[in-house]
Amino acid sequence: MMIINEVIAAVAAADEQTISAVAIGTGIAGLISPLLTALLNQPAFTSQTRLMVATGVSVVLGVLAVFVTGGFEGGIAAAGAQILAVVGVSQTLYALILKPTGLGDAITNVVTIPALEARVVAKREAGAGSTG
Repeated sequence: MMIINEVIAAVAAADEQTISAVAIGTGIAGLISPLLTALLNQPAFTSQTRLMVATGVSVVLGVLAVFVTGGFEGGIAAAGAQILAVVGVSQTLYALILKPTGLGDAITNVVTIPALEARVVAKREAGAGSTG
């Protein structure tokens, strides 16, 4: 409870306009991130590659949000917190909306690069044939 009171006091003492700009910038970046990730990911990517793409997109959009909202004025800790918030919002949106509804996979499947998919499938089949 003490931490919550400290946060409330810090928010009350801060400039309302800056908080609004940071909150809006973080929220927008967090909302765009999973959609952009779905556009960039390919069904042929491994789960590790998909995670790296998602994290990279979120961090890049977080840094962009920091620059646009002037987040570096609050110091490196505030900028880092804003970037992590973008990653958190992005992952939450993906887990609660895009994944259960299948929207993320649907977007990914629409923008699949056929040549990449064919190469990965052929490589998997060749690897499976040599181990049998």
